[in-house]
Amino acid sequence: MNRRKPVIEINGLQKTFQLGRIKIPVLKGIGLKIYAGEFVVIFGPSGSGKTTLLSLLGGLDKPTSGEIKVFGENIFSLNPEHLAHFRRRRIGMVFQQFNLVSSLNTFLNTQLPLFFIGLKRREREKRAKGALEIVGLRERLRNKPLELSGGEQQRVAIARALVNNPAILLVDEPTGNLDKENGQKIIELLWWLNRHQKRTIVLVTHNVRFARYADRIIYLENGRLSREKGRAAGKEEEGEEERGKKTAKLELPALTGVRDRLGFLDSWKLALAHFSLVKARSLLTVMGVVLGIASIVGLVSLGFGLQKTTSEQIANIDALLTIAVSPKPGSKDVLNDNVVAELQKLEDVTAVSPSVVLPAEITLNNVSTSVLVNGVKKENLKMESVEISRGAVFSSDEAGELIVSKAVLKSFGEENNQAVLGREVMLNIVSFSDEQLPAAVKKTVKIKGLTEETATLNVYLPLNFMQQGMKTNLTTVKLKVKDRQSIDKVRSQVEEKGFFSSSIKDLLDQVDKVFLIVQTALGILGGIALLVATLGIINTMTISLLERTREIGIMKAIGATNHDINKLFLEEASLFGMLGGALGISLAWFFGYLINHFLLYLQKTAQSPSQIIIFITPYRFAVLIFFFAWFVAILAGIYPARRAAKLSPLEALRND
Repeated sequence: MNRRKPVIEINGLQKTFQLGRIKIPVLKGIGLKIYAGEFVVIFGPSGSGKTTLLSLLGGLDKPTSGEIKVFGENIFSLNPEHLAHFRRRRIGMVFQQFNLVSSLNTFLNTQLPLFFIGLKRREREKRAKGALEIVGLRERLRNKPLELSGGEQQRVAIARALVNNPAILLVDEPTGNLDKENGQKIIELLWWLNRHQKRTIVLVTHNVRFARYADRIIYLENGRLSREKGRAAGKEEEGEEERGKKTAKLELPALTGVRDRLGFLDSWKLALAHFSLVKARSLLTVMGVVLGIASIVGLVSLGFGLQKTTSEQIANIDALLTIAVSPKPGSKDVLNDNVVAELQKLEDVTAVSPSVVLPAEITLNNVSTSVLVNGVKKENLKMESVEISRGAVFSSDEAGELIVSKAVLKSFGEENNQAVLGREVMLNIVSFSDEQLPAAVKKTVKIKGLTEETATLNVYLPLNFMQQGMKTNLTTVKLKVKDRQSIDKVRSQVEEKGFFSSSIKDLLDQVDKVFLIVQTALGILGGIALLVATLGIINTMTISLLERTREIGIMKAIGATNHDINKLFLEEASLFGMLGGALGISLAWFFGYLINHFLLYLQKTAQSPSQIIIFITPYRFAVLIFFFAWFVAILAGIYPARRAAKLSPLEALRND
């Protein structure tokens, strides 16, 4: 009787498959003990249940009844996560179909189990090279599975099974798809691993060549253990001692630095590997996201640009801090010097500009045209947004001097702006008395300065000079406040005095509301494009799931948890979002840049003083859209990721 404690103990194991209403018993009460360091071969014809038994030993399937204890622990009492930890730490599996991940090269395929235990890159690569040296493939690190022979692929599979230093190897028909020569090499490799590395090996096969290497041979027939046979004494392969000396130094050290989780960078590496395998499809999916994001960014940037241009045309910074005060329609209150003095005393008012605006007729060279005469004080010209392009400002507030806009000169056909400076013009101003009766006042003045205004027929006189000989009240008083927060407060105080107040802020608020609607509408149009791209991501990820079902089974068989699979799929989806987001933003910015510079070139060619740009992409908006693209891609990947995570490892491995 063997008094050693078994590493594997099988008790009353039964497995029945159900096809519709028909129950098919495959394993019928299996009982077996396997001890440390044994090489156990389970023989049986096809359909005898040997592969089913091996799947149960690896925790890939659950029995109908019975138990399997590995190192004293019933593996079927473990939850899915602990069962994955059992597979990644206790056992290594070698399959008849090799089951290598096609997107990974030899080196990464060998490292795959170490990704899922979170081993650091340097240690992971060191162990993978050691495992590949054991199987004689150190020179084929960069080859993909399709670039290897069948024998080489099986040796990679064995290296992968060894890399996490498992105590037990479960091997399923390792020579079933190999020629005789390569099959013999695999047999000898497994024998060496058992003899010199003391691995416990459980191998299922119908190949009688394994019999000479086994410590025990178990015969499985019709779902039952029919008989057992021990290894003949002295029956060892020739050259055992020589091979032992040659390969004794190829032992892998015990695992250290294990985190037992798939690292962030490692999951990205695996996601990128698959991304690069299906480049065409991946790029098409990314391009869908690029077009969606570029549409959103481009259209909304157009909205931002138009809003900024419109706002700048309406007001500058000084104008934003200005309140216009005027009498209420129908009110008997008038604006005069006393009211101006009261307004100047308001707490947050920093400057006051009284003015009179009246219609008039201007005559130059016996040609007359209608204009608006603005009576303003010399020191308030800047506050009234009057900028002198040629000539000078008034010499005093009593001087008979005039500032003329470019639009007025153009109406006279004067092309030589410099020539009109100093020339006399006649103004026929229509004033109104307190009884609102019109009266004409004629004034002869000299042109002192010019402005670049081209849209309005405005002229400017010193306020005191304009009021001489006229019985008219002030038309408007402009108040400049210290900051935008003071505007509402000062306006309330003005209105308490019985006057009407207005601010450019009112117009800008309306403009902002209009452009908010425009930007929203443009964003929705871009959002529709992004929705189409999102459906493309879902479609790509679903196709990827169908194509990678077997790959998912491989990963789960070597120790990946449901969380690991979910993480891989989500990060692959997020890759579409991040690449699409970054490229989409860049594309929109690039085309906006080209259009802006083309417009600036046209304005420069036309000698326009303004510099209008219509595409503006705020930095914060670009960052927000990038994360939005990433978030949408994650949402698109949730359903395929969850489906992938829920796949049964055994069912996934059976998928072709």
